[in-house]
Amino acid sequence: MISKLAFRNIKKSIKDYGIYFFTVTLGIALFYVFNAVESQSAMMYITKSNKAIIELLVQVISGVSLFVSGVLGALIIYANQLLIKRRKKEFGIYQILGMGKGQVSCLLFFETLLVGLISLGVGLLLGALLSQLMGIVLVNLFEVNLTKFKFVFSISAMWKSIFYFGIMYVVVMVFNMIIMSRMRIIEMLRKKENTKLPVKNPIIALLVFAAGVGILARAYYYVVDFNQLAILLRGDMAMILIPIGMGIVSTFMIFYSLTTIAVLIFSHTKSYYKKLNAFTFKQISSQIGTMVTAISSICIMLFLTICIISTALTIRESLNSGFAESNPVDISYGIVLNKPTNDIDKVLAGIKGKNYDYTKEFSRYCVVKTYEFTKQDFNLKTFVGKRYPEFKNMVDTSMKYGAKWHAISLSDYNKLASLYHIKKYQLKDDQYMMIRTNDLQKELFDAGLSEGFTLNIDGHRLTPKYTETKSVSLMNADNEAMLTILPDSALTKRKAYQITLTGDYKENNKKHAERLFMAAIRNVVKDKDYSTYTSKLQNKNDNVGTTVLVTFVGLYLGIIFLLASAAILALKSLSHTIDSQERYQILKKIGTDPKDISRSLFVQNLFLFVTPLLLAIIHSVAGMKFVTILFGATNFINTSSLIRGTGIMVLIYSVFYGGYFIITHMMNMNIIKTR
Repeated sequence: MISKLAFRNIKKSIKDYGIYFFTVTLGIALFYVFNAVESQSAMMYITKSNKAIIELLVQVISGVSLFVSGVLGALIIYANQLLIKRRKKEFGIYQILGMGKGQVSCLLFFETLLVGLISLGVGLLLGALLSQLMGIVLVNLFEVNLTKFKFVFSISAMWKSIFYFGIMYVVVMVFNMIIMSRMRIIEMLRKKENTKLPVKNPIIALLVFAAGVGILARAYYYVVDFNQLAILLRGDMAMILIPIGMGIVSTFMIFYSLTTIAVLIFSHTKSYYKKLNAFTFKQISSQIGTMVTAISSICIMLFLTICIISTALTIRESLNSGFAESNPVDISYGIVLNKPTNDIDKVLAGIKGKNYDYTKEFSRYCVVKTYEFTKQDFNLKTFVGKRYPEFKNMVDTSMKYGAKWHAISLSDYNKLASLYHIKKYQLKDDQYMMIRTNDLQKELFDAGLSEGFTLNIDGHRLTPKYTETKSVSLMNADNEAMLTILPDSALTKRKAYQITLTGDYKENNKKHAERLFMAAIRNVVKDKDYSTYTSKLQNKNDNVGTTVLVTFVGLYLGIIFLLASAAILALKSLSHTIDSQERYQILKKIGTDPKDISRSLFVQNLFLFVTPLLLAIIHSVAGMKFVTILFGATNFINTSSLIRGTGIMVLIYSVFYGGYFIITHMMNMNIIKTR
């Protein structure tokens, strides 16, 4: 009997469960999709090196899934509590009619179980379909030649989904029974009184709002200005928690005072008393006023979602679009010498002999000598000159950690430029120039060049040809954020501290050619020398690995946060509409146009969904600027990729967040029409 009643209750209240079903089903589907990666049909076509990436991805996703299951579990418990509160009167009537608390708890148990089974079934089915699209994404990321498509259902992902969500629903059932056991019949039947919010003093609200904006502006300044960020993080990376904490506190302060200020301003306009505008703003004020902490938390979650998804997609776009430019040749192999020398043949003797000769194995190549400045040659503080106070923190930090500065000859640079198909330069014997491989210290060195700093190299006085650094992409130059190009005549008395061989393999089978080269260089390095190398093939594999990890984990976390935020807003909106049911009935009785009621409800929902999103977008502008500074040295972020990544993120938001808004408005309209 109880099971039949549970089934009838679910059938009767299916519309009320719309958001709940949608959220849980989508959560299960996403959980399945990301945990079924290793079972995709594309996996049988990938290389051994890519299989290692997939194994790592599976391990990372398994770890992230624990966190995701916690987020979804908390969301399910929260949704259940709201549903129980809404049905208190129904449960009280059951007890008056003779049902004991144990029977009511059992009824709730069967309802929860039924909801869970339906959500699980639909979620797994949807997940199985979406996972096939994920297979297509993997094919694209790994550049796999998929000759035959095969529909695959992951048994391991299914059992993992059942296990995690089974635990969640057991916890939900326990919570439900505890709540029911503590509720008395009189509390269940008592009509909920409208909450009377304390009227906030407008002056205090204005002061709190102004203080919140001021704190937020200061937090932004900390993370968007490189010098301020350097000062903040100089002592300890944990200091980044200061602007984060300021952002959280200021967000709460803004939402605490926002509706009071909005009502105060709008109430002094003629539009306030037109149609249902006054009622609408009172409803908004009531709703936001009762969930300041919740809406502030949602705003922070939306901010994290925007930053996570945008960063993941931007890094993916940057890596893919910039790969050809940053890897123009097959290999760049450098030997850092303990004892500087200009004897190239001696240094590279191990790869220019009977067993292996790079001059024959390479279709094109060049050998470059890199020189190291002494402290007498170059002092960063002197270089910046009178603009030192402007860059004090950057200069002091570089000098504190003993940063080294290097140079190459003009002829060597032009040989590289010819190999890389980039612009060549010309210098007079009394000129020098600087090139950069990233923008991290661009402003600092541009400032020094604009001051006309004179280099003195072995009696050669050199002045800058250009007043700014030139951007160049070089392989095997991770430690060369800034490189000086000098005329050959200025380096005749210097010895190179590094010899670098750069070129393309002659053989078409690049993998085989690289294996031969790697075997040849094993015995090249002698004594205390050491070598560095960058390979296009290796970079490609690393690029794929980074792209896959960042894209999958970023989307996984980002979408889950987005679902949680939108679902909480939707549940709060539905709960508030039910609590305000009598108000809408009164509006109908006095003859209010149904279109005006619908418009009022639409504006309320729009304000609830858009307000935290707008502030989250403002937060994310500063957040993405911080990410740009953070990843500036890695070339993981560039402007064009950031724009494309943000565009994709907007599309994702439109589908998920917009979908929740539309469903919520439709369910709210159904509530005021049918009750």
